[in-house]
Amino acid sequence: MAIGTAAGHPQYSGNFIPEIWTGQLNEKFYTASVFNDITNNKFEGEIKNQGDKVYIRTIPDVTIKDYVKGQILEIEHPDSPPIELLIDKAHYFNVSVDDIDAYQSDLGLMEMWSKDATEQMRNHIDSGVLQNVYADVDSNNQGDDAGKKSGAYDLGTATSAKEINKNNILDVIVDMGTVLDEQDVPADNRWIVAPAWFTNMIKKSDSCESPAYVN
Repeated sequence: MAIGTAAGHPQYSGNFIPEIWTGQLNEKFYTASVFNDITNNKFEGEIKNQGDKVYIRTIPDVTIKDYVKGQILEIEHPDSPPIELLIDKAHYFNVSVDDIDAYQSDLGLMEMWSKDATEQMRNHIDSGVLQNVYADVDSNNQGDDAGKKSGAYDLGTATSAKEINKNNILDVIVDMGTVLDEQDVPADNRWIVAPAWFTNMIKKSDSCESPAYVN
């Protein structure tokens, strides 16, 4: 907006004083993507060139039975159903820049559009991955009686959410870890996707001696 002028003084803005378009773009912030950190691509090579479904074989549970001398041993034929990995999701973006616009512009328009689309794609995939994780949670890992072996941990329900505050936040995290322990989930490579309000509680927790460790 041009600086105002006194009555009778000429306004040079837009005539002798030009408007300037900077060659630098304003920074654009994107939601941090997490799906690449919490998933693996072990089976990508098997479906990269062909196929729309991968059957992943699982190890069955062998039953341990009590034994007494002289008994006839029961024969077990271990079996377990495979896990089906469906390749049934696809997304796209399609942007266009006219050749003459690309030539005359002082900015790399196609590079700009493509970079933004890549970030938007990451966020879109993130949302889908996290929604599927939530929907597929094992029944023993949720609810007010979570814990496969004990059923002793209240993690809240869809109708009665678990109240979380700075005084119990670390207890809740420990309870979630114990629930995984009861499922025999290895301690290595465990992760938690925490929204900003959740990490805020951790940083404010009186039990957290060094809040700066939470990113």
